[in-house]
Amino acid sequence: MALALSLVASAEPPKGSWYQIEVIAFKRLTAPADQPAAMPVPRPYPPSLIAIAPGRSGQTQPQRIEQAMYLLAEDNISPRVGDETPAQAQVDFRFADLALGPKSRALLDAVKAQQSEQTELDSDQAMIEGSAERARSETLAAIFERPSPAFRAVAAEDRMLGGAARSIRRSSLYRLMLHQSWTQPITSKETPILLQGGEQYGADFELEGTLNVRKSRFLHISTDLWFVRFNKTLVPQQDWGKHPLISDFPDLIKAAINGETFDAGNRYQMTEQRRLRSNEAHYLDHPQFGLIVQIRPVEHDPI
Repeated sequence: MALALSLVASAEPPKGSWYQIEVIAFKRLTAPADQPAAMPVPRPYPPSLIAIAPGRSGQTQPQRIEQAMYLLAEDNISPRVGDETPAQAQVDFRFADLALGPKSRALLDAVKAQQSEQTELDSDQAMIEGSAERARSETLAAIFERPSPAFRAVAAEDRMLGGAARSIRRSSLYRLMLHQSWTQPITSKETPILLQGGEQYGADFELEGTLNVRKSRFLHISTDLWFVRFNKTLVPQQDWGKHPLISDFPDLIKAAINGETFDAGNRYQMTEQRRLRSNEAHYLDHPQFGLIVQIRPVEHDPI
């Protein structure tokens, strides 16, 4: 049961006080599209990057049409002749390289070693090992049936900045790019959270970057966010209107078309560090876009 126990331990979130974090990001429609004074190359995402999961596991959706095609093949449904195959699409997954981190490699190595040992066992030993495997499977099932609430999106009705988001949507001066809220424990160790919002262009979004959160005597956040203005340069390379998934994933088809017909133009960076008071909305300003952040204590630890 060593493998099962290690997975249970890794599924537990870090110890710390629990908070609900809510973020709104918007762009300014009247901001001049001037070239920034400097356009440094965005830094690579940290290996410890965390992406917020949907509130429920069944709500997970692909973010690229290649991922949708891969899921299609997993369901034993063959795409049309001439379409990109899932095997080709796998290499294009965003953040695929982060899956090769030490924890993932250790888990994969353990699984491979277990499979290798299984082939060397005699029939009696195989039966014993099969019982252990069933126990491990039951443990994993229990983990994923009761997923940790850490870094999972909260329901829309549990957000507190809905009024601000509605005002931004109605405004002719701004456009909402992101409204996201989740719960997590906050410790003295900085936690980098992935933020993506706005229009999608292939694998890229108008807004991308990280929000880092930590706590000492006070709450602290830091941002490394990039807002990109995309310019139309080309015509679509294929007839996306006949794609087999256009009815199921119209937004992903639109993103794929954008990825073929737009190039990244001016890029604007927001690097901010703030000390926050809980329960207060804090505004981070930039000439091109803005961010509203609120961090609220959770009365009872959700686990």
